[in-house]
Amino acid sequence: MSKKFKEGFNSVPTFEHDETVKKDSSAKNAFLTLVIVIIAIVALLIAIRIDIGGFGSKVLRPLLEDVPVISAILPEKTDEEVRQESGYKSLAQAVTRIQQLEEEVGALKAANASNASSEAAFSDEDKAKIKELEKKIEKLKVYEKNQKSFESTKEDFYKQVVYNDNVNVDDYIKWYESMDADTAAKLYKEAVQTEVATKEQKELANSYAAMKPEKAAKILETMTADLDIVVNVLNEMSPEQRGKIMGEMSAAYAAKVTKKMSATSISR
Repeated sequence: MSKKFKEGFNSVPTFEHDETVKKDSSAKNAFLTLVIVIIAIVALLIAIRIDIGGFGSKVLRPLLEDVPVISAILPEKTDEEVRQESGYKSLAQAVTRIQQLEEEVGALKAANASNASSEAAFSDEDKAKIKELEKKIEKLKVYEKNQKSFESTKEDFYKQVVYNDNVNVDDYIKWYESMDADTAAKLYKEAVQTEVATKEQKELANSYAAMKPEKAAKILETMTADLDIVVNVLNEMSPEQRGKIMGEMSAAYAAKVTKKMSATSISR
């Protein structure tokens, strides 16, 4: 056998070498597959958390919000969602509801404490009800905290910017930049609504100012349930126009309007 033939023979790969290459390749493929799966799962969790397309809040939350571990990745409920679920429209109503729920929990615990001599002071039904009530209280308290913070910011914003005649666009921008995104969005929406409402009030005020004072007074006096609107309209008039119309009102109604106007002025 020639030397060249032997070298050629020795260079031929063995089956053992092929098997090793295949194992290494399979291991690499398995690792890459695992990495891709992990990345896909993380991306899905992030998408659920930030609620892309409403999938987390509208599809998964109703099904999984009571599951301890999984509920942690679901998007948090907005104040509006909490408000709709609870059936209240203001901070005062939320606080009242918290007090009511706490009283219910206290009553259940007191009733079961009186039966402490029995084998089970709390029935499974009572435990479930207490847990549900405490969960509602926790959600409402989060809303209460957020709403108090929002109203405090809103009060400062209106005093220093909205009701300040010496502000400019830069002042508004600085305030919006100093707030978190949700608060800035809410206040911007309210500011736009306020501007629209003010424009409508000015148009109404011009309409009433163009009437004879006795006729305008007669119409405004019928709006006993809408005293805020009457005050807003009168506040858009000049003192002279306002005085003529209020002079044609009954003394009792003019007194109510004056009191309301004073309270509005103080709150500003």
